[in-house]
Amino acid sequence: MQFKITVINYNLIMKHTYTISGMTCNGCRAHVEHTFSNFKGISNATVSLENAEAVLEMETEVPLKKLQAAMKAEGGPYSIHELGTAIDEVAEPKKVEDGNGVFYCPMHC
Repeated sequence: MQFKITVINYNLIMKHTYTISGMTCNGCRAHVEHTFSNFKGISNATVSLENAEAVLEMETEVPLKKLQAAMKAEGGPYSIHELGTAIDEVAEPKKVEDGNGVFYCPMHC
C-alpha cells in the first residue's frame, strides 16, 4: 500500500491597511513600498498613491511604532498612521534653484 503525504503550510497571514501621508507621485509610492517590502516580518507590501494607503501582509504582528520608525529612518516626508486617522499634512511645493519650475515631489519627479 502506498501513501501520499501532503504538507500544508498553516502560517496565518495578517493583512493590515494603513494611511500613508507625504506621497505626491509614483516615485514616492515606490519608495514607501520598497521600504516596507524590505522590512523584517512583512511578507508583502502594496502601496496606493491614489488612496494614500498601504496594505501590509505579515506573519506576525509588527507594531505601528516600528513601522513609523522605519518611515522616519528613510528620511523622506512620509509617515504611516492607523487607517482613518485624520492627517493634517499637505505636501508643500518646493522651489528648485537649478531647475525650471516648482516641484511638489521630494523625489523631483
